[in-house]
Amino acid sequence: MKKYLLIVLLGVLPGGVAIAQDDPLKSLFSFQQKMANNGSAGAMMKLGEMYEQGQGTEQSFDKALEMYDQARAAGHSDAEAAIARVKRTQQAQSQAASQEAERAREARRKAEEAKRRAEAERKAEEARKAREAARQKARQEEAQAKQRAEEQARRQAEAKARREAEARAKELSRQKAQAEARRKAREQARQQAEANARAAKKSEPTESQPDQVETNDERFKSDPCKGPAARVMSICK
Repeated sequence: MKKYLLIVLLGVLPGGVAIAQDDPLKSLFSFQQKMANNGSAGAMMKLGEMYEQGQGTEQSFDKALEMYDQARAAGHSDAEAAIARVKRTQQAQSQAASQEAERAREARRKAEEAKRRAEAERKAEEARKAREAARQKARQEEAQAKQRAEEQARRQAEAKARREAEARAKELSRQKAQAEARRKAREQARQQAEANARAAKKSEPTESQPDQVETNDERFKSDPCKGPAARVMSICK
């Protein structure tokens, strides 16, 4: 095995065949494949190791098991242990992958839960703001309605006060007019009585009628509308 490796590193295969020297591991892998195809159990084990470790080729546990199995069939004593090792590695990696997948699923679940919780909180906050806005609008509308009601009540009170003031003014004017009319009537009655008195004095009643004249004069003073001059007095019409 060491002899073949030394030959590969030198860049020459048995028989003097030159190989590529740009990647020694790839060259070694190619050399081992040729040796394994010729029935070398050691080359089969080496190919299994290179597949197992990903040296000179892409890592593949399945291909490593395949080469180890060929080496076991060829009678290599270390093949069984290598197969058990690869299977343990596969199992461990499978468990690790399962755990990683579970952690990824848990992380996604938590992320989705956090997202749902954030969305629920956002919606709850929006609902709270909407309720607060509705309450604020209701308070504003209530205040505006109260202000309108107060303004309407104030205008109604002012209109009522104006109507009452106008009614009082009219009543006062009516009472004043009535008082003035009564005063004028009294003044007119007084003037008429004085005129009647003067007229009575100018007349010369007979001796047989003194009591009658006095009686008529007294009656006129107590009620001017029942005297002789009532027909010319405007207040008696």
